[in-house]
Amino acid sequence: MKAFHKIVFGYCLGVLPITLIVLLLVPEAVHSTTSHGSTLRETVNTIFGVVWSLWMVGALYIAISLVASEKFRETVLKKVTRIKERDEREELIVGRSSRNTFLFSLGFMLFMLILSTIQIKYEELPPTQVVDGKKRNLSLGLRFDPIVEAPHTTNSNEPAPKIIYNHSIPLTGSGTLMVIILVQLGAFYVYARKLRTE
Repeated sequence: MKAFHKIVFGYCLGVLPITLIVLLLVPEAVHSTTSHGSTLRETVNTIFGVVWSLWMVGALYIAISLVASEKFRETVLKKVTRIKERDEREELIVGRSSRNTFLFSLGFMLFMLILSTIQIKYEELPPTQVVDGKKRNLSLGLRFDPIVEAPHTTNSNEPAPKIIYNHSIPLTGSGTLMVIILVQLGAFYVYARKLRTE
């Protein structure tokens, strides 16, 4: 790994916990005032703004390097996943574990995709929408939205139905990616450990 890569990688790994610890241990720093009457909030915000700006640039650089540089990707991800290929047996274990992990991850992502397309909504209708005394409505459907659209606004003054239950995956895009990454890492560890004990 190049020296510059090591510096950027170390900075990104070191800044995050240090910043969180400072905020937890010295929360009064952003609320106290100096003798000159100016708050420390602006100073702290400026410092952390610079620190986090550099962290974001570094994180973006690492993300690009993980995609563009094969050597950097192999070095970093081998350390993260603790892959060791010391002999032919270890290489075989890594290969079979990677294959099993790929198939399991693909199955899990298909499961998440199908789960995200199914829509189940159970709602209580307002009095103006009640038909034949039916005050509640159950709707089933499929929805596939590859692109997030802006929410539609309506100018209607008619009261909206009260949603009692609405099936949806309670994860953001970042949360979904994090779950997939953790599932892949967990599956790889499980399969590798299982193969080592055989």
